[in-house]
Amino acid sequence: MRGVDGVIFSGSGVPWGVDTAEAKPLRDAMEIVFAEGLPVWGSCNGMQLGAVVLGGTVGDCPNGTEIGTARNIALTSPGTAHPMLSGRAAGYAVPCIHFHEVQSLGSDTVLLAGNDHTPIQAIACASGSVDFWGTQYHPELALADIGAYLRGGTFGDAPGLIDNLEVGDTDATAAAALGTSLPELANRTLELQNWLAHVRATRAALG
Repeated sequence: MRGVDGVIFSGSGVPWGVDTAEAKPLRDAMEIVFAEGLPVWGSCNGMQLGAVVLGGTVGDCPNGTEIGTARNIALTSPGTAHPMLSGRAAGYAVPCIHFHEVQSLGSDTVLLAGNDHTPIQAIACASGSVDFWGTQYHPELALADIGAYLRGGTFGDAPGLIDNLEVGDTDATAAAALGTSLPELANRTLELQNWLAHVRATRAALG
């Protein structure tokens, strides 16, 4: 893949899971990228896709849709040392929305973080040509982005949820109601920043 330093697989609003027939083109695309040895990032559906391609499983969230923020995320022991989560401390909360989740991991995939709702929130795999980092949550989205999506009526509304999401990026009271804070939200892209630094370092190492 000439001129490509890294590849991102984003979230998705489709109702089907990444292990279904509908998702086969996505799985095939990810396998091609893995074979190239490129750094790969996956957010939400993208993380689920990576987990399945690497031998894991996905399914409906037993605890229902995790929506607004993923709260009280704890780092595993490997997570505290992994560069993806450099700068994160236990108990962080970040924007999220998902109704499917990763339920088991392939043998070479490492669990980096999780919470009570969704035990697999961040993973990584470095095996052979595979260089994959992913999060179930959305470091690329602001709270207002999720609020706008919900305002369209896809999931319905818990009392005050959409209102808080639409102003939570700048309103401390709304952010607190969502289990986070303005300083924490200012760092919501941290994992992506760390991945981009990893892409740059990988590219530099290749000359």
